[in-house]
Parts: sequence; C-alpha cells; structure tokens
Amino acid sequence: AQTYENPWTVGVYGVKSEYNGDLGKRFFDVKAKFYGMGALSFSHYLNRYFDATVYASYGYYGCQDDNSSSKSLASEFKSKMLYADLTGKYKILPEHYAFRPYVFAGVGFRNLTATNDDKAVCKEGSDFVITGGVGCDVALTEHWGLRYTCGYGYGLSDDRDGFDCGDYGDQQL
Repeated sequence: AQTYENPWTVGVYGVKSEYNGDLGKRFFDVKAKFYGMGALSFSHYLNRYFDATVYASYGYYGCQDDNSSSKSLASEFKSKMLYADLTGKYKILPEHYAFRPYVFAGVGFRNLTATNDDKAVCKEGSDFVITGGVGCDVALTEHWGLRYTCGYGYGLSDDRDGFDCGDYGDQQL
C-alpha cells in the first residue's frame, strides 16, 4: 500500500473500454460488445490525502451500431487506442485505513488507429481528453493491494467514429 515510507506504486490493469457517442450510448451496458485493453500506472505519494498518477493503456475501443440499416455500410466503430493521462488523486481516507476510496481528475491524450476490419469505421487521429473518476484501494499487506477504478474521459473531438454531429465529443469509460 502507498504511504510516506512507500511513496511509489506500480499498477497493472485489465480494462473494459466503453463508448458513448453518435453511434450509441454504451456506458454500463452489459450486453454491449467487449473491447479490452491492458494498462500500467505509476503513482507517487504527495501527502496523506494526495497522489499524482501517470496512467497508460493500449487495446481496442469502439461501439457496435445496432441501428445500422444497411449491411453494406460499416456497422461498427472499432479502433486500436493508445491512451495516457496525468491525474491528481484525492484520497478520502488517509493511508492508515485498509479501505481507501478516492476521486481523481486530470488531462489525457488518446491516439486512435484503424483496425484491419473492413466492416468497421475509424477516423484515425489524436485528441486531448479531460478525465476524472472514482475508485478504491484496498491494502492487503504493507506492500500489496488491490485497486478498482472507474474513469470517465471526455474527448475533445467528435468525429473519430465517422460522425460529427456537433452536440458533444465522443466519450470513453
């Protein structure tokens, strides 16, 4: 667990990426197609209530368009996503608690590239992302713990899925 005596942590994650945009709203949709990613983080203890974290992930990101009426048109937005962010974490409870919920916010960067799937659409490019979320650390021993985190990202573009409707940027969870 992260403390003044152990100021650095390294995290390894399995991630389910979710999409919300012009093709559909897929946050917390258990029936939606699974797009998986792997991730790594490095966190540094600043004080009993704050940490700084660098997070990076790579994998698939997208959405199946269940409303597609044409079999000849792309019915899926699918991309490979390289994502990184820098966040500040506010720990609601200090380090002497085994169960430590937290909130975080920061700025990220994502790069989307097309897959080799002819039936999927992706407008390649890079965007900045405003990110935030909640999570919980559970200390198992002095040096080991578990973490659950749910992060939201608001992409500062609206056309990576092939549609630019102007109402909001494509979002990620």
